[in-house]
Amino acid sequence: MEKNIKKVNHESDIKNFNKGTLLFDNKKSNCMKKVINFSSFLFILLFISNSLFAQFSLHIGAGVPTGDFAADDISEEDDGLSGTGFNAGWEYLTPLVDSSGLNLFLGGDLFINSFSDDAKDEMEEVIFDTDIEFPMYINIPVTVGLNYTFDIDQSVKFFGKAGVSANFLKMTDLIIENAVSEITVTYDPSASFGFLIGGGIILKDKFIIAANYLALGEHDIDGNIESDVLGLDIDGEIDGFKRNVSIIKISFGIIL
Repeated sequence: MEKNIKKVNHESDIKNFNKGTLLFDNKKSNCMKKVINFSSFLFILLFISNSLFAQFSLHIGAGVPTGDFAADDISEEDDGLSGTGFNAGWEYLTPLVDSSGLNLFLGGDLFINSFSDDAKDEMEEVIFDTDIEFPMYINIPVTVGLNYTFDIDQSVKFFGKAGVSANFLKMTDLIIENAVSEITVTYDPSASFGFLIGGGIILKDKFIIAANYLALGEHDIDGNIESDVLGLDIDGEIDGFKRNVSIIKISFGIIL
């Protein structure tokens, strides 16, 4: 991590914690505003187009990291070190053509993933005699797309879906403490675009069991470091690395 730290004299304490999120410039800030405005417009549009057959559902489940996001070698800069985490979300669905099975959906999710146990153990071996508060990934994707649902019998339906996502990523702070120093790494929020593909089963028009793959894009990473070493405050910046987020969502939902 030492190559990503500026104006800091204690690289050896944090060289294996090269993880974080995006410091917005004006261009990406404007992009986020467009994403939020677009999502709000779609949400309003769905309510305006509401019909007797429209549905709203809530779900909870697990978020299983995949690919680079799940890799847990702390010596590899691109490895996300993420473990399996918690998921909760909502979805609004309305038909494009009545009785066709083709629907438009808008949904939002919350994923909270801590570092994997293997990554934590390896870090504690490298930086020993310290108390470490590990960061967590918080991903909030908003997805819009198409859903196709078809009946198997009166009580069972299958569906498939695909859509595009705007993902907002935040990491909580990394804090390293020992007898003579305290180091806090604060990560900035990040945004990127991706996609979702998946499907599932609907039971008795009420319960949903689903599996979805979300590729939530590559996030550029920046952040700040605040240090107190023997009473001396030393501040710095980190930048210049990336986090590629991909998650399999396994969820159980209920139609309201």
